[in-house]
Amino acid sequence: VNHARLTFTDACAIDGTIYVVAAAEASPNAIDDGEIVGCAFGVLGSKLAPIVDEDGGVYVGKPEGIAIDPRDPTRGVLVVDKDDPTQAAELLDIVIE
Repeated sequence: VNHARLTFTDACAIDGTIYVVAAAEASPNAIDDGEIVGCAFGVLGSKLAPIVDEDGGVYVGKPEGIAIDPRDPTRGVLVVDKDDPTQAAELLDIVIE
């Protein structure tokens, strides 16, 4: 994504399906934080899809946690890290299309 590789950040399993999230961070190494240029969601073994906001634009947060609703696998939540110790993480509702 914009010359930054997607890197696995979390996964969860529901009924044998493993859902994964990844973030593309423009960082010189695995330790230092960098600009988030995109993120993706998918099912392990399938293609990843970009995560978009409610208007269909590219979402550029850093999802570091995922949970899928076991009663409705089209819904879930993401925990988004701000990479800033002065800001709280966000908990976002997601809809899987």
